[in-house]
Amino acid sequence: MKLMLFLAILLLHQMVQGGESLQIYTTEYPPYQSQGPNRVEGISADIVREILKEAQITATISILPWSRAEHELASKKDSVLFFSLSRTADREKKYQWIADITPTRIKIWKLKKRSNIVVHSLADLNKYYLGTMEGVVTHRYLLEHGVRSENFYRVSRDEQLVGMLNGGHVDLIALDEVTFWSQVKQCNYSPDSFEMAFPLPQISGNAYLVANLKTPKSTVTKLQRAWQIVKEKKIHESIRERYLTEASKPPSSK
Repeated sequence: MKLMLFLAILLLHQMVQGGESLQIYTTEYPPYQSQGPNRVEGISADIVREILKEAQITATISILPWSRAEHELASKKDSVLFFSLSRTADREKKYQWIADITPTRIKIWKLKKRSNIVVHSLADLNKYYLGTMEGVVTHRYLLEHGVRSENFYRVSRDEQLVGMLNGGHVDLIALDEVTFWSQVKQCNYSPDSFEMAFPLPQISGNAYLVANLKTPKSTVTKLQRAWQIVKEKKIHESIRERYLTEASKPPSSK
């Protein structure tokens, strides 16, 4: 009798909480998301948690390399979510698009002292050695637009790129602006040592929370409605401001 009562209370608690639990994957990409002492932290991670809170859905957030996360999204029979994903034409029908949680500004960066490096077009990138993370939208876009494969130095983690640039191991790197200045600060480099070499507005825009195609439409709709509430309350803006302190923003001259 006691066991039956316990099970009944547990079932009732799950119903009150919405009865849903999701698996969410992301990649290491500070300050948007990174592994903290006890959980995944960062701008995007905190915004996603607020969406889940409004939707009354529980979830486990785990960090994986992008190639493995992409495989999980495609192969899992159950509901799987991912953030933060750039929205491109080739990805449009592969996922269900829930929330444009953070803006992105992808740019090519160089050392300011390297005045010999001049980039006026994508074709100019073939003159230099370019660091990027393999398989991400930036890498794919540049390959599709004529940058030769042998001009890339590919890494598995974005955090490696700023150190490689500062050390002269590559001529250029491609990174989101907020991520770039955050990593410069984290490495204790002088912001005045770097500058933008070339913007990439074609692949800038927003990074999304997405669901695989096996996720029920009802779950996606619930999360989309929760995102609207988060936006109306401006919770996402306060989260961004909390992380983007003056110390982690680019120099005023940029």
